Amino acid sequence: MSFNTKTAVKLTGLTPRQIDYWDRTHFIKPSVKEAAGYGTGRLYSFEDVVQLKVAKTLIDKGVSLQKIRKSITYLKKNFPDVKKPLAEMRFLTDGETIFVLADKKEKILDTLNQPLGRIGTFIVVLVVLSVAVWGIAQAQKPPEQPIQFPHSLHVGLGVQCLYCHPGALRGPSPGLPTETKCWGCHQQIQVQGTELPKLADYVKNNKPIVWVPVAQVPDFVHFVHRPHIAAGLHCEDCHGDVSKMTVYENPQVMNMGWCLNCHRQKAKDNPEMLTKLTDCSTCHY
Repeated sequence: MSFNTKTAVKLTGLTPRQIDYWDRTHFIKPSVKEAAGYGTGRLYSFEDVVQLKVAKTLIDKGVSLQKIRKSITYLKKNFPDVKKPLAEMRFLTDGETIFVLADKKEKILDTLNQPLGRIGTFIVVLVVLSVAVWGIAQAQKPPEQPIQFPHSLHVGLGVQCLYCHPGALRGPSPGLPTETKCWGCHQQIQVQGTELPKLADYVKNNKPIVWVPVAQVPDFVHFVHRPHIAAGLHCEDCHGDVSKMTVYENPQVMNMGWCLNCHRQKAKDNPEMLTKLTDCSTCHY
């Protein structure tokens, strides 16, 4: 007996995005048939569906996906005969830790509270936090630009954001203006000051302006401008009032917490929208 993704969704209460994400991250993969490419479907065994349902129940009880993964790793290491712990063992949780009935239910194991596991977890968390802090600091630090572009001057003259960054209407990257686009206006203006000669030099030598992106997200985050614009957001909602900036700087730290706060505010009392906007696979796929 096998179950396709649509049936697994109905039986477990998971979303198709969650099932797809768990498959691609090797958390719970279909054992009957894996997706072989675009347009092909997955087939899950009964044990697979049980695993999905147990994981969903633990998450609904407040247990994080990271804790579930850690628990399964511990059980596979200490019970090598158990291939699918979520389907073959009985779990208990208080929302904080995961307990498993083992040895014919005569022993209760705290799968998250082993001494070596606590030390290892602490070290891993410390390393991850250190890397994250360094990465955030680097991503939010305003870099040196090849031309000190005065946003305040151009906005004051009525130049719209989408004139220089038209990609925001179509896809993930807003795009950065080329020397050709800049020169389309500036060839009609006397070349003077400290920055316009730099632009003229790029055009004369047919060299691209290598702008350094400032508002960046990590590679594991897939941010697309188009749905945000379609939802009614304005550039200044995320990027601040550039009419008061010369070279662009991020007005706030752009991290997951900041994004999630906005997603929750937009969803308000709409449970279906809240589920979509706070699902991991919405931005991590």
